[in-house]
This record gives sequence, structure tokens and C-alpha cells, in this order.
Amino acid sequence: LSAIEHVGPDFIMVQGGVTWKNLLATSVPLGIHPPVLTGFVGLSVGGTLSMGGVGAASFHRGAQVDNILELEVVTGEGELRICSPTINPLLFTAVVGGVGQFGIIVRAKLPAIPIKPSARNYIIAYTDIGQFFADMKTLTEGSRIDGVYGQIVPDGGGGWIYVINAVKFFSSAPP
Repeated sequence: LSAIEHVGPDFIMVQGGVTWKNLLATSVPLGIHPPVLTGFVGLSVGGTLSMGGVGAASFHRGAQVDNILELEVVTGEGELRICSPTINPLLFTAVVGGVGQFGIIVRAKLPAIPIKPSARNYIIAYTDIGQFFADMKTLTEGSRIDGVYGQIVPDGGGGWIYVINAVKFFSSAPP
């Protein structure tokens, strides 16, 4: 179940065992990718869709499970069924983020979005947790950035450093 079946400008169709890394190796040279990726792309498409799939773009695009056009699943009764928000919606709702309890994802149809050719990554460290959260909130409002995540790491002296990692994609050279 590791075949990439279709990569086009509107959608991507893959089997559940395809890793996001392999999907990206095929889609990025064509200038497209799925709307949301997890921080680690060595996981399978079916695996992350059965768990939720949160990534740096989730703050404005939702989780990976919010960006599925259609699934093909094997139910507990051994039936192969297609589901989507409009086809078998109860099964679809149960399967996405359902931890494999209601069906095993064997195929996924995902939206494709264009890749902007330039990116700028910002890493900002804080010692003040209040300022960290205030700035994180400011960054996630509107369309200031395209991806963001926060980290809390020990400072080596018994305290903590709060880190924002943010990215902005550009069609031309960034300002």
C-alpha cells in the first residue's frame, strides 16, 4: 500500500502506506504539495490521517484530517468502502482521527496547493513566557506567516527558553 497513484494540480491520490516524505519527493518537483504537513514527514499518510495530523500550518489550514477530499477504508467487517464529507459521511467522520478503530485507511485523495518558490524562516527565542505567547498570538492572526510552532527547551541552568519557529513563503524574493 505504498503507491503514489496520481499527482496533479487539483489533487493527490496515494495509498495509505505512502510516507509524506515520498509524497513530497514526487509532488514538490511538480510545484505542489498537500496543505498541511506534520513536522516529521517519515510517517505514513494513512497513519497520520487516522491520528489527526497537526503541523505548522494547522493554525490557519486546520489539521491534516481537515484537508481530505476522500478516503478508501477497510471496515471492521472487512468491507472496502469509499467515504468523504459527502459520501458515507458518518464513516468518514469516524475514520479521520479515529485511531484505526473504525477502519483502516488504504487510499487517500488530498487537495494539492501550489508551492511558492521562496521562503524565509524565523527563529525567535524568549525568556519571558508571557511575551512568547503574546507574540505567538500576534503571528497567528491574519496571514502574517504561513507556518508556526513553539518549543520550550531547558536553558541549562534550571530555567526555560521559549522558541518560536515561523516561516513565510513568497512568490518572489522576500522583503
